[in-house]
Amino acid sequence: MSEEDIEFEWIPDTTGRFRHRPWYTQAYLDERCEQLLFEFLTQLYGQITVPVPTGALIKLIERRPGAQPLRRSDQGRGRSVGRDLF
Repeated sequence: MSEEDIEFEWIPDTTGRFRHRPWYTQAYLDERCEQLLFEFLTQLYGQITVPVPTGALIKLIERRPGAQPLRRSDQGRGRSVGRDLF
């Protein structure tokens, strides 16, 4: 098994909350994110769309249980206001 084949390894947790925590390789994270996005786009549009529409990304994020809406209506002015993520 080569180094690229290893999906994660356990490393010491320097925060003191846990003994060890998983550290995922960049290649694994890239592959997993692409897989999730491609599956979602295929389900939503029936195909993979590039570039990925902003609306599709918002739907992908908001489908998570308990996720707060990323946009809300400013009822006083009738315009859409983005959520402060920071």
